[in-house]
Amino acid sequence: MPFEKVSGRASGDATISLRKSGGIGISTAAMEQWFEDAEGAEIYFDEEERRLGLKPVEESTDDSYSLSRSNSGGSIVPMSILKRYDLVPEITQKYEPEIEKINGDTELITISVEDPVGTYGSPAENEDEEE
Repeated sequence: MPFEKVSGRASGDATISLRKSGGIGISTAAMEQWFEDAEGAEIYFDEEERRLGLKPVEESTDDSYSLSRSNSGGSIVPMSILKRYDLVPEITQKYEPEIEKINGDTELITISVEDPVGTYGSPAENEDEEE
């Protein structure tokens, strides 16, 4: 069988990832679906239900985090928030987002941090461990 050109872009479902580096990854499909015109996102967290919410914003606000774009999707890096709520995983975890309304009209893209649909990568190596 001859070689065929394949694309490096992953197609598929809209997903949100909590990365071991302290960032939030947004798949290409999720970017196209919810973040196409967004400059950033505001972060919400329901500590009792362990649900993280993202609200795309077209213009930066005092409470928003900048959205970085790449060929493989996008990311925001609210490291201090993720650390505060113990949301930085040892291995990057992927979630299926849902749309949820709060306060009657605010629409959030939400994930249940207790319900990942997959992982990728390996745990961060602890440089202090003895061999």
